[in-house]
Order: sequence, then C-alpha cells, then structure tokens
Amino acid sequence: MKSKSPRIRATAPATPVPHQDVLVDRDLGRPGAEDRPLSGCGQSGAAAALVFHGCGGATDYTMFRYLLASTLMGKGYFSFNSDGDLNSVAWYDEYDVKLGAPLQGSVAAFYPGGVCRRDFENGIELVNPRGNGRQTAILGGTVHKTAGEQDPTINNGQAVSSVTLNAADGFVLTR
Repeated sequence: MKSKSPRIRATAPATPVPHQDVLVDRDLGRPGAEDRPLSGCGQSGAAAALVFHGCGGATDYTMFRYLLASTLMGKGYFSFNSDGDLNSVAWYDEYDVKLGAPLQGSVAAFYPGGVCRRDFENGIELVNPRGNGRQTAILGGTVHKTAGEQDPTINNGQAVSSVTLNAADGFVLTR
C-alpha cells in the first residue's frame, strides 16, 4: 500500500548558491529524511531562484504555509497540489494576500530561536524551520493574521503584535 505521507521537494539551481541552507531535490516525506531547514534561512542575497513544490492533504494548511513562507524568504516559485492530484491546484486563503514588493533582500531578520522574517510593502512573512520547536516572534508593531475561511485558528484576521509558530510552519501577516 502506498504511503499517504505528504511529499515535499525543493530544487535548487545546478550551480551552488553561497550561504544557502536548502535541501536540494530531497524527499522530506519519507521516514528518516534529514531534518534541516527547508526554508532557505541563511540565504545571503542569492540571485538564483528556488522552486518549491508540495503535495499534501487538501487541509494540510501547516505544510502549505511552511512551503509558501519558505519560498517567500527568497526568490522562488511555489506550487502546492492537494491529495496528490497533479491535475488541479487548490486555492488557499494566503493566495489572496497582496504583500507587495519585498523591502529588503532574502531573509531580512532572524529572531532569537531561529524564526526567519522578511518584510514586504503590505506585510510580513515568517517561517519557523523544521526541527526548531515552538517559537514566539515579537513583531515590533501591530499586524493582522491572514483573514480567510480555512484554518480559522490561524487565518482569523486577528490583530497581533506577536505570534507563536510551531516548527515547520509559516505565517503571512498584513499591515
């Protein structure tokens, strides 16, 4: 019987990018896969683009947010197919957020504990790498969680000045 565990693949350019901590063409869905950050935390203004593609359950919002947030930490392309159906793409609340242009290069800040942050014209992107444990990020002002209908404990539009992220999760926050 085929495993139903979600499969994540990250593909990097053939030429290595300095100071980049990204799994290259690595299947993280299988047991025993290496638990290094998938997020690209540690990129240092890399010019190359990454491609992130995830396949998981239609309601695997945590994996979706983690991969989206990881992609937005640098230059990249992102896709997520639900339930292994490569013929359709599900729509998620975060796709409706208009972040605008990034205000600085890749991965602009690290919080104590390893949470990565990147600021955009209209919001903030946060990602907490795999294996990093539960972490709280104090945001330095009030922003709003994504307002949507999916995953109402996270995407509730609530005004926040700090957020707590589980390992392998990410948030899209708006100003």
